[in-house]
Amino acid sequence: MIEQIIVVILCVVVPVISDYKLLKQSSLRDRLVYGAITTLFLYLSIIYVGDLDWPQFQELLDLTVSGPSEPIVEWLKRK
Repeated sequence: MIEQIIVVILCVVVPVISDYKLLKQSSLRDRLVYGAITTLFLYLSIIYVGDLDWPQFQELLDLTVSGPSEPIVEWLKRK
């Protein structure tokens, strides 16, 4: 578990420190996108470190996107 925590720290802290100056000068939109990506990465990191049985990113996308995409796929199959 210690090795997993070290890997997560290296994967999160090092990029944030190196991007700090750029983030200070970037627009609000850029910071929000960076924060959203970092939040997703932290979610997946918590699953990785804790070895939890939470929904993975693919499962979350499947729950949110598969329903609306089915009518589109059916329409494309008919064409």
